[in-house]
Amino acid sequence: MNQDQRLPVRLNPVVHVDLADFVRRQFRSADLDRNYGSSNLFLPVKNIEIKARCEDLQAMRDRLRDQGVSLTRRIRQVDTYFNVPHGRLKLREIDDSEAQLIQYHRPDVEGARESDYIVVPVIDPQSSKEALNRALGVRVVVEKVREVYRWDHTRVHLDEVKELGTFIELETVITDQTLREARSECDRIQRALGIGREAVVLVSYADLLEQV
Repeated sequence: MNQDQRLPVRLNPVVHVDLADFVRRQFRSADLDRNYGSSNLFLPVKNIEIKARCEDLQAMRDRLRDQGVSLTRRIRQVDTYFNVPHGRLKLREIDDSEAQLIQYHRPDVEGARESDYIVVPVIDPQSSKEALNRALGVRVVVEKVREVYRWDHTRVHLDEVKELGTFIELETVITDQTLREARSECDRIQRALGIGREAVVLVSYADLLEQV
């Protein structure tokens, strides 16, 4: 074929869309808003976290009730962690009804730890999990039952983790407050609930499972 016989090139028009807005409309954004807040989708968000062993969940429930903090949700979560070179990547399935892909960075240091994360809604968790497994490989799977409480800017989680036991987790979301204020709130709640330093866990559930 000479130069004059070449087929014409067809150019497809480029359509610009607001991806976050599209996903909010298509992928059950109400459930995500309830868990993370609508402004968090696709944007790095920071929080301050503390995880600790909790031998008596009922005693902790009583302490929360005494502080006027009530249960907002009880859910079953399955977190599938994938092998990645930086940070952590997990696909979270919640009550077999919703799923999220969560990428986050968090140092394993003593005390309250700063964490930044991105949450992306997933409409087909099984296919997504298979694709991620083929590309990256599964590192570990964490199964837990979680009770969620809200105290000011802080999410309080009471967790029953398969093969690991029972834990409490504080996540103070940095929204309209400074990092210093968030740390102060997290420390205040830790003291109010009587979470001692000796009970604090420095690593993730995934890390703990790999040590079992």
